[in-house]
Amino acid sequence: MKKWVKNSLYVLSTGALISFICIFAIPFNKIKTISCVGSSGVKPFVEEYAKEFLKTNKVDVNVDAGGSGFGISQVANNFTNIGTASKNPFNTVKESYRNEWINNNIKTVTIGWEGICIVYIPPKKISNNVNLNQVLTLNQDNITNLYRTFSGFKNGLPSEKPHLSLFLNPNYQDQISKTDLTKFENQTITPYARSGGSLTSGTAASFFECCHFDNCQDNLNSDQIKAFENGNYGNDFKLYDTDEANSRAWSVFNSNNIPGSMIYLSSSFVEQNRKLIETNRYGILSYNNIEYQTNKIGDGYNFFRPLNLLLNINSSSKTKEFVESILKYSLSTGFLKLGAQGISQDQYNSMLSNSSLWISDNTLLNIRGDNWDSKEAIFGAVE
Repeated sequence: MKKWVKNSLYVLSTGALISFICIFAIPFNKIKTISCVGSSGVKPFVEEYAKEFLKTNKVDVNVDAGGSGFGISQVANNFTNIGTASKNPFNTVKESYRNEWINNNIKTVTIGWEGICIVYIPPKKISNNVNLNQVLTLNQDNITNLYRTFSGFKNGLPSEKPHLSLFLNPNYQDQISKTDLTKFENQTITPYARSGGSLTSGTAASFFECCHFDNCQDNLNSDQIKAFENGNYGNDFKLYDTDEANSRAWSVFNSNNIPGSMIYLSSSFVEQNRKLIETNRYGILSYNNIEYQTNKIGDGYNFFRPLNLLLNINSSSKTKEFVESILKYSLSTGFLKLGAQGISQDQYNSMLSNSSLWISDNTLLNIRGDNWDSKEAIFGAVE
C-alpha cells in the first residue's frame, strides 16, 4: 500500500477514535459509582440507606455480597471503595492483611449492631399458652452447652444427645404444665450449623464469638473449637451443616420441620421472617430471660455482632460523605425496622480522634494504647 494511503487511513482512524471519545467523555465522567462488597449481613442495611442517599446525590451505589472475609480482602487490596464485615475484622486482618491495612490506611466504621437469634422448633403438641420465647433461655451456666451442641461433639454434654431441657428457663418452669415440661425434657436437639464454619460465614463467626457471656468457650475441647473454625463438625449425634447464607440455611431448617431443630440466624433475617416464625410456632431463645426484640439488642439481649464498613481514609469525598451520612442515619435509629440497633453516641465517639472520624485503624490502636498482639483489640466502635 502506498505511503500516502497508509497515512490517510491512520489520520482517519485516529480522528474517528478522538471523535468517539469526545462524544462520550462527558457522560462517562458524570457517572460516579461507589462499590461496596462483603458481608451478606451488612448488605441490606447499606442497600436501604443507599436509597436515601440517591435522593440527594447523583451517585450510584453498587452493593454486593460474598462474605465478610471477601469484603476484608477486597478493601485491603484496593479492589472496592467499601468493604463490609459483620464481625470485628481485627483477627482476620492481623493474620492475613496487616501490612495492607497499615499501608492503605484502612478505617473500620461501625454503623450498627445486629442480633444473633437462636430459633428452635418446639416438641409436638405443646400447649398454646406456652410462651416459646421465654420457656428457653441462654445464661452463663448453659452457654457452653450451646456450643458443645452445635459442634457435633458430645464431650462435656450431660447425656449422649443434647435435649431442649439444657436451656429451660428456671424462672418460667412454674408457669408450664408438667406435661409440657416433660416434652421439653425428652426432646432431643437437631442443630443446623454453617458448613464452612467461621472461615466462610460471618454469621458462624459471630455465633461463636459474640455471645457476650464470660468465658463462653473456655470449657470446650480442641475438636469442638476447631469445628467452629473450619466446619469439621462431629457426628456424635444428628447435625445438619448448611450453606453460609441465612436464607439457604433457613430453607433447609424450615422445610425439614423437625421438632427440636435449632439454628442461629441474624436478627435482620428474623425480622424479615417474623410472621412466618410466629405462624409456625417456632421459638427464639431469650438471653438472661430477656426476650429478643430489636430495640433490646445490646441492652439486655446481648447476643449481637457489629455491622462494619471498611475503607481507605483517603477515599473520595463522596465515599466518605456516604459513610458519614449512614452513621447519622444509624444514630437516629434508622435501622431498627430492619432488625438492627443503631450505634450510641459513646460508640460513635470511640471511633474518633480529635473529633475526626478519618483516623486509620492502626493509628487509632496506637492512640488507645492497644496493639496488634492484643486479643481484645477492636476495629470499629468499642462496645
